[in-house]
Amino acid sequence: MPIRRRLFLLLLCAVLPALLFILGSAVLRRGEEEARARADAVALLEDAAHAVQMEIDRTADLLRFAAQVEAVGGPGRGAACDGALEALHRAHPQLNAISASSPAGWITCGAPRPTDSVYVADLPSFRRALAARGPTVGDYQVSRRTGRRVIVVAFALRDSA
Repeated sequence: MPIRRRLFLLLLCAVLPALLFILGSAVLRRGEEEARARADAVALLEDAAHAVQMEIDRTADLLRFAAQVEAVGGPGRGAACDGALEALHRAHPQLNAISASSPAGWITCGAPRPTDSVYVADLPSFRRALAARGPTVGDYQVSRRTGRRVIVVAFALRDSA
């Protein structure tokens, strides 16, 4: 066997373990980085879910408060209801809209003020609110009033009788 071939094989035997070590280390490092990225993504999603839940809870509290306002929960509604909900909406601009509807499911007042008749009785969030004793969370959907993507939080007003 010629000397060049022997030197090449000797060099290959010396370098090959080093190359395998480098490749193995890179694969392990990539796996560790993927695991760290996955853990960071899970933590970020958990933080986001917690923030969304806190916002839903605050919105439910706001609906409980709005139900106590005579202009919203009382008879007649109309302009006084629009004004009361407009004031609440200005104080809570993170809300897409805040509305009151009739028991039949027609939006009767809200902020921003409804420009058209909007029917909501066919929505799962409306039916859930009627069946529940407190605020309910609906599905992620496109708002019929504003055309924006929303999570509906609903609360059915009950007669004291």
